[in-house]
Amino acid sequence: MRDRYRYDSKTTTWYISDTTTPFTCGTPNPTTSNTNGNFTSEEMNDHMQDVVTPMFHRRRSNGEIINSPMTRSYTLLRNHPCSFAYVFQKKQWDTSCNPDKWTTYNRTINRVDHPSSNYFSGGFDSLPILPDFDDTKADLIDQAVSKAWAAVDKTNVQGLVCLAEGEKTIASFASIAKRLIKILRKIKRLDGKGLLFELSPKQLADRYMELRYAIRPFMYDARGVAAALSNEASTTRERLTFRGSKTYRASDSYSTSYPVLYHDNAGDWTYTQSYNKKWSRECLVRAGVLTDLEELSALNIWGLTQPIESMWELVPFSFIVDWFFDVGTVLASWTPNYGFKTLASWYTVKETTYQFSERVNSDFVFPTGSSTVKGEAYQEVLTGCWIDKTSIYHSRVPNPDRPILPSFSLRLDGFKIADLLIIAKQIFGSR
Repeated sequence: MRDRYRYDSKTTTWYISDTTTPFTCGTPNPTTSNTNGNFTSEEMNDHMQDVVTPMFHRRRSNGEIINSPMTRSYTLLRNHPCSFAYVFQKKQWDTSCNPDKWTTYNRTINRVDHPSSNYFSGGFDSLPILPDFDDTKADLIDQAVSKAWAAVDKTNVQGLVCLAEGEKTIASFASIAKRLIKILRKIKRLDGKGLLFELSPKQLADRYMELRYAIRPFMYDARGVAAALSNEASTTRERLTFRGSKTYRASDSYSTSYPVLYHDNAGDWTYTQSYNKKWSRECLVRAGVLTDLEELSALNIWGLTQPIESMWELVPFSFIVDWFFDVGTVLASWTPNYGFKTLASWYTVKETTYQFSERVNSDFVFPTGSSTVKGEAYQEVLTGCWIDKTSIYHSRVPNPDRPILPSFSLRLDGFKIADLLIIAKQIFGSR
């Protein structure tokens, strides 16, 4: 394996102006100190590990298959230059003055382009914590690999399923035609009551299910049969790549607060540091299977080499199981692929995470003080005070093992939820 590193950073200059006016019986004489310095406001690390293949381009042009592992880790950490303005004032009854009087203490600080991390509890550790993700990523990899292997075929139509369900299909269309004739007769007789019956919730639900599970599958099968009739068996060799992918996205945003207590001779100065935080994660898994198609026969075209998939399709409510677990995909991935020779397989993972924390202005409670010392003013203004981190992990794994057991894979939408409700009502409502 070859290691490659790349590092880059950005430096920002900060400035601080600090003005203090001490307690005094005479004319106030403020003193100001100015300082500056540098800090790293951006830091990028890029680390890649891969395999060096001699004469890669020539060997690939000659048809050689090169399927090697790779990992890449990239992070960008930004410590945004923050502006901070601070005003603090208190007064005390000074008996050393002649006559006794209230004297005032003032301090004003202006910090320009200062490191934001200085205003976070724990510095960069204050970025939001990402939830554990290892199990989810493992499931995504299994599902993408199964989908890629399940896609290895040149079938136009599942002939075995069409033959097994042919009687049901004919019966469904006969029932639809009979009902259509019945409705037309009611229209001819102006039978309003009978037509309203056809629009009842139960009848509409039945028509919806006919459309979803009788007419729609028939249209897909008809298109597949037409494609199969126009396709021809062939012994011409060709390389084909079959792919599968799975994507996961998650995000969250929230606010947190931390109470802080400061004590001096004026009493307790209480304030609350507030933070806005958010994170997001996206994981894209792509899998592929490279094959040689050595022979394309009628068995492939008409789906006669897929007995296991056909048997699963004929199991009652197997399609509902596949909405929650990828059982059908795993079965299809292990079906022997007649006419295909596997040359290579792989999967890639690209995981992108983003973490962001922003410090906002604090809320203050002034001390009540005493008869001799009183808090007068406290003001703090923060501008552009945030830190963030972007992380990208990319890897390629050659020739992974195919999963044996199905994993949880939720695939629901509005139509499928409606299907579940209607089916549940038909099953449990008839009892």
